[in-house]
Amino acid sequence: MAATLNNGGTEVSIQYQTDFASLANAQSIEAALQTAILGSVAQQDTPAATSYAKFSESLYSVYFYHTVDTDEASALEQWKDQFKGIDAGCHFPSLPYASHKPNVDASASCTIENLQWRNDCGVTTQIIASWALLQASYGGSAGVLIGACSLGAEHGAESGVMPTPMRMTIELDQSISSYLASVQSTIASSSKLPRLSIHRLRGLSGEFSLACDFQALLSVEGASSVQSKGQGPKQRTRSKL
Repeated sequence: MAATLNNGGTEVSIQYQTDFASLANAQSIEAALQTAILGSVAQQDTPAATSYAKFSESLYSVYFYHTVDTDEASALEQWKDQFKGIDAGCHFPSLPYASHKPNVDASASCTIENLQWRNDCGVTTQIIASWALLQASYGGSAGVLIGACSLGAEHGAESGVMPTPMRMTIELDQSISSYLASVQSTIASSSKLPRLSIHRLRGLSGEFSLACDFQALLSVEGASSVQSKGQGPKQRTRSKL
């Protein structure tokens, strides 16, 4: 059995052996299966179930609402202006040419001990703000773009979250407090966007395609307590690039 969901229609197909089943039987099973899938979604206590009648003509629409918690038109509306006017200089490191596809062939890690985090904003905000400032300095562009996979517990981090592009504007004449507040606002807005896949975003426009070619992917893991020899427990936050 195979099912394909797309915006043009929903296809549920069954492979069968003619020695054991007829075409009419297979078609009856196929119709019953689709009805059962729609019914199982409709019976759940979710926003998708509440709006089931609205989307009952399309299994794709019901499934989209069930997984994203909004309909596709609303999701795309929330994303549509995120990368308006984006330019190629937003990426770091820059690629030798636009169609270049880099391959990872090495890795490096760094541990920074005894950092004194600020108390007026979250750790995630400070990590992303630092990286964005570094990227703007090396890239020579006030507009920077990174891939965000997980934004930490303070922004509802979940394991296995698909990466999406996040855009920030750096104003070098800002005060530190003002800059951190701006980054925190950007992260909060980005974390509320519907979680659409990279290939879905990439196909929306040329600007989205450029945004989805981010070269840095940032993941902030939840803090864990670690015990140092002769000392009490410390909180550790790990960020990955």
